[in-house]
Amino acid sequence: AEAALEAIPANIALLDAKGIIVGVNGAWSEFSDRNGGRREATGVGADYLAVCDGASGPDAAHARRFAAGIRSVINGENERFSMEYPCHSPHANRWFVGHAVVSGGNGPVRAVIAHVDVSEQKRAQEQVRVLNLELENRIQERTSELRAVVQTLVQEVSKRQQLEREILKISEREQSRIGQDLHDGLGQDLAAVSMVSSVLACRLLAEYHPLAGDANEISGMIRRSIDSARRLAAGLYPVELERFGLKVALENLGREVERLYGAKCEFREAGGDPEAGEEVAIHIFRIVQEAVGNAVRHGMAKHIVIESSAGEGFDVFSVTDDGVGFEGTAKSTGMGLRIMEYRARVIGAVLRIEKPSGGGCRVYCRVPHVGGH
Repeated sequence: AEAALEAIPANIALLDAKGIIVGVNGAWSEFSDRNGGRREATGVGADYLAVCDGASGPDAAHARRFAAGIRSVINGENERFSMEYPCHSPHANRWFVGHAVVSGGNGPVRAVIAHVDVSEQKRAQEQVRVLNLELENRIQERTSELRAVVQTLVQEVSKRQQLEREILKISEREQSRIGQDLHDGLGQDLAAVSMVSSVLACRLLAEYHPLAGDANEISGMIRRSIDSARRLAAGLYPVELERFGLKVALENLGREVERLYGAKCEFREAGGDPEAGEEVAIHIFRIVQEAVGNAVRHGMAKHIVIESSAGEGFDVFSVTDDGVGFEGTAKSTGMGLRIMEYRARVIGAVLRIEKPSGGGCRVYCRVPHVGGH
């Protein structure tokens, strides 16, 4: 037993049932001598519990608590007792863990007291705590910096989106102005010229003038120019959208596509009229217009279906064609696709380009109602 006590790297003492020291190992005695302890207080025969109870100074409370724990073990109230306590010297801060347990056997009660130096572990824990604190502070600082950066980015994105909306509004106003000028200005002038040329052609014809045929041909060319100007004005300035709403504008778009390109273009509606305000409606119309134009110009579609359906809090618009598909038109529609995506972002819509199972291409646009923006 004595050899075992000497081999254990801890300060160990044996107490009897009254708390009197009946044995110590070398580490106990060495520690006591090195720290100014008196043998009558820490050596064999000393009343260890009385010494702990009578301790003074900053560590007195820890000593009394340890004495109470030893008594609870000796009295059989606890199987073992352990506590950590500081035991600083003038030269270094130290921490120990004190253990108390009753030894086994049939002899008299003996309490084994062990004090284990955990100063290195405590210093390591303190370093870890300081490092964690520094890390937390750095994380908080970095998080604050990132929040500031994110806030700046959000503000910049908001400003950019606002600028994009203003640019689109200006673009639409300019297109409308040009369309109105074409319709009211150039269109009226061409109409007047057409009337004069028709009258001239009729007079020349009545006089059997040799230039009557040329005059009549000029009159026909002017009428065709009037039609071209009207179509151009309609593309720049969809009058039906402003006067009659999105549904009528999309129906007229389908008829115009059939007349100009010869492709069959249907408009189908489900669930009532779409709940789109003026600003949203013009973006939807332009998206559908671009999709239809891509289908006939680049996709070589022969059959196009424009669909509008109203849902709970949103409207869905789609353009489906039987052309060569998106892969075949990607190079031609790159800018158009970006413009459609740009318009969809402005109104908070979801835009997808899909490939139907039967071939062709489908442009899908899901638009939230104004209250859902």
